[in-house]
Amino acid sequence: MGLVVLYGCGQQKPAAIIIDDLRVSRDEFERAFQASPYAKDQEAGKKRFLDLYITSKLILQEAVREGLDRKQDFLQNIQIFWEQTLLKLMVSKKAKELLSNITVSDKAVSEYYQKNKEQFANKDLPAVYNDIKILLLKKTQNDHIQAWTDTLRQKARVSVNDRLILIKP
Repeated sequence: MGLVVLYGCGQQKPAAIIIDDLRVSRDEFERAFQASPYAKDQEAGKKRFLDLYITSKLILQEAVREGLDRKQDFLQNIQIFWEQTLLKLMVSKKAKELLSNITVSDKAVSEYYQKNKEQFANKDLPAVYNDIKILLLKKTQNDHIQAWTDTLRQKARVSVNDRLILIKP
């Protein structure tokens, strides 16, 4: 005889792991496992990871009980991490957009080679063609990103009080 489980709207998935009041679904655990270095060992790795995962969750629960999650330095670290991650994502997104619109001509590669021949240690153009093309693509991409950030700055209202941030005018 089989067991039938029905899920209604808004109901939680069954917990694969319960640690005090924390409920962890199979999907949540599986995502954490797959993102870990233990995933390469599959079954044996999953058993080792499970122990580490539970220990980590217990330590995190203890940190919350002690109020470490509300300390100013923790919150500042979270803010810095959030900003850096968002910054990285935005620049990466923009770089991908720009790269899809950038082309480097054979003429540009050849001209760069002729102007900088000495840095290629007597290698002929076909031997370094791809390296030059990548270099020019990255340079053009960086130039476009710089132009984009310059445009952002021009559109914004920016005011700096040099005295308050201790910069001499």
